[in-house]
Amino acid sequence: EPQPLPGARDWAAEVAAGMDAGVRVSLRLDLSGYSVFDTSDDQRARAAGAAVVQVHSLADPTLVADAAAVWAG
Repeated sequence: EPQPLPGARDWAAEVAAGMDAGVRVSLRLDLSGYSVFDTSDDQRARAAGAAVVQVHSLADPTLVADAAAVWAG
């Protein structure tokens, strides 16, 4: 049974106001498709990959940047 919570509306508005402020951090893995999915004895093939830290805007989810670029200014 739902119960009324006096003052909860003000609290919820205050919490929601900060939800779109700031950033979210993620880790993007760029892996070589050849080395991951193909098996071969070809010694010329190189295993390549990178882990890239990215920063996402919470206010605008279309804004994504590599953290290294943001840090560099």
